[in-house]
This record gives sequence, C-alpha cells and structure tokens, in this order.
Amino acid sequence: MTERQSLFDGYLTKHLSHVADPFRFRKRTKAHLAYNYMSLLPKNKDARILEIGPGFGEWLELLVAEQKYTHVQAIDVSQEVADFCNNIILGSTSVVEDTQTFLKQHAQSFDVILMFHVLEHIPKQQIPGLLAALYEALKPNGKLLIEVPNMANPFTGLNFRFADFTHEVGFTELSLQYVLQSAHFREISIFGPRILKDHYKRIPQTIIRMIVDGMITIIFRAYATRRPRVISPILSALAIKSEHISQLRG
Repeated sequence: MTERQSLFDGYLTKHLSHVADPFRFRKRTKAHLAYNYMSLLPKNKDARILEIGPGFGEWLELLVAEQKYTHVQAIDVSQEVADFCNNIILGSTSVVEDTQTFLKQHAQSFDVILMFHVLEHIPKQQIPGLLAALYEALKPNGKLLIEVPNMANPFTGLNFRFADFTHEVGFTELSLQYVLQSAHFREISIFGPRILKDHYKRIPQTIIRMIVDGMITIIFRAYATRRPRVISPILSALAIKSEHISQLRG
C-alpha cells in the first residue's frame, strides 16, 4: 500500500463521517441523487452501471434496492469503504489498487459510470489518463456522471478545497469542461444540482441562495470579471461518449 492509499484506509471513519452522518443523511442524499440525476440514467434496468468511490453507498442502495437495476457494481481503493457498502448491498463493491488499470481491463463495458466527489481526490497529472480510461470503459453512447465541489463559489469553494486533506485539485465549470473535452468527450453538459424541495426549510434556503447569487454577481462585476455561469456549491457534469468509435480521435 502506498502512502497515498493509506490516507484512504480509514477515510470514512476519520474524515467523511465527521462531515456527514452516514445514517442521518442517507435518505436526504438518496433523494438528492434521485431528484437531480435519475432522469439521466437508462430506463433499461439491465444497464451496466459502475460507481467509482461509492462512499456511504447511497447510489448503490438507490439503484439496486429501490430502482431495481440488476447490473450495478462499485469499486474503491479503500477496504473500509468496500466493507461498509457491502453491508448495504451485499457483494456490490470491490477493492481495486489502481482504478485506471481496472477501467482498461473493462473496455466498452459500461452504459453509465458514476464518479461523485472523486475527481478532486486524484493528483492533477493523473486526471487526463483516468478520464481517457473512463471514456474507453464506456460503451458507445455511454454516460459519465460527475459531481465535484465548485471552486467558483467564493463562499464555499475554499472550504471545500482545503477542508479535506486528500483533495488534490479544484474545478470550475471551465476547467471541468476542458479536461472532459481533452478526454474526447464531445457531448458535455455542466450544471449546478437543484435544491431538493422536500421540506419547508428548503424555502428559506432557496431564498438565501438567490440573495447570495446576487451578491456574487455584484462582487464579480466590482472586480470587472465575468461571473461564472455555474456558481452553485457543487458542479455536476454529464459527458456522453461518441456513438461511433471512429469519432474517438476525431
């Protein structure tokens, strides 16, 4: 095990569980995922779906136990993560030492790959190779779905970037678009996830965000800088592999 891999050995208990209680927020996280992303997934329940970095297993539980997808698997570098997720969905998660090698061994295997709050943990020099391997692992018309913290938000970006010692890089919509295009994805949509309207407390949250967004616009104008299009705390990306493999190097 490398020094870097050892950082993730106890990641759930040493860090992530202090950020979000895995049981208290499980229902809310699943509702967020369903509200923002389920419409982007295949209707075919036999679609092959891979999740990289499943964390507390919310995607796995949502897809397998609730949505009844039949071919869902997850991989992670952490045995702790794998053990936790396998307690949620038995046999769902495997430990892999090298994600890029795993992807190369599964060329054109997946209809969807999910990578939520993982890309920011990858060393910058490794990101192009990883994204290229993700592209190769997708079937034609396959979809890559990503979430990362948004560094363009001046109120949350720095905290997201540096509160987690294992974060290696930060993204805005422009840098995320750039690396995805560099990996030969052509159909790319980058957006901010919507606030889930599941409780009356979401009303003041929505109003406050509208006010803050206005403040951010004023701040950028004061510095004579163009305001980023997406300033939500989280960036979402949907990237689709070209239908024809011949377009790969086009």
